[in-house]
Amino acid sequence: MKCNRTSKLTSLLNDLPLGCIVDTSWFKQRGISSNLVWNYSQQGWIERVIRGVYRLPLPSNIELGKITWETVLISLQRLLNYDIHLGGRNALDKAGYAHFIMMGDGQRIDFYGSAPSWLNRLPTRDNIVVTKSTLFEDHRIGIVDHNYLKDQSDWAAGIWRWPIKVSTPERAILELIDQLNGKSDFEYVQLYFESLVSLNPELLMELLQSCRSIKARRLFFVYADYYQHSWRKHLDTSSINFGHGPRMLVPNGRFHPIYKISLPENFLDTSYEDNCIF
Repeated sequence: MKCNRTSKLTSLLNDLPLGCIVDTSWFKQRGISSNLVWNYSQQGWIERVIRGVYRLPLPSNIELGKITWETVLISLQRLLNYDIHLGGRNALDKAGYAHFIMMGDGQRIDFYGSAPSWLNRLPTRDNIVVTKSTLFEDHRIGIVDHNYLKDQSDWAAGIWRWPIKVSTPERAILELIDQLNGKSDFEYVQLYFESLVSLNPELLMELLQSCRSIKARRLFFVYADYYQHSWRKHLDTSSINFGHGPRMLVPNGRFHPIYKISLPENFLDTSYEDNCIF
């Protein structure tokens, strides 16, 4: 029995990278009972982060602090096998389209997919928001591995050898548009869209045809028609389902004559029909 416990502990220490977090399901898959997990934590082999979530103890010279979103995402993707990725604005920023320098803790970080219920209780540096991956019929289109290298101390080196799964810019802009609400959001998306000069039109068509949101499709083409990036001429709108009837996004907005959606007044200086006002 003692030999078996020693073998399980050795396997745990080999399989759990320093800094990563796992829950009780991870231990159960390795034949480690909840009682044994408790014993390991009492003996100092692992430490409890919150109830049901553990990690290896960090070196004494490492400031504990709150857990980074990178650690959370890598742990969910690579150790706990959750179907989850970084998307929206954060994915665009990682692809080099950042327009804002985010300082300090408390930033919004957008994950898309499934996540454990304990994520909301986790002491993280940033505000992690999880959105279910329902925007696309084929939820795997436009997700790639990103080799995210970060200047970390030696103890974290084992974590960053894994890439993180992120949305491509083509998918990320649709995710961002889908969350758009008020006038400030319209202008916010505009800053990103202006920079998207080298998107892949074939991937865009796949995503637009798979996209379930009429709002996202219509707004995407409002921006695309305005900026006329070189990839726009390769998009076939006749094969895109724009739905039927007008859609109101903003009160007292003006009605776009082509895509039948209300927009903030004077937004993008688009030409409107004089009497098309919501």
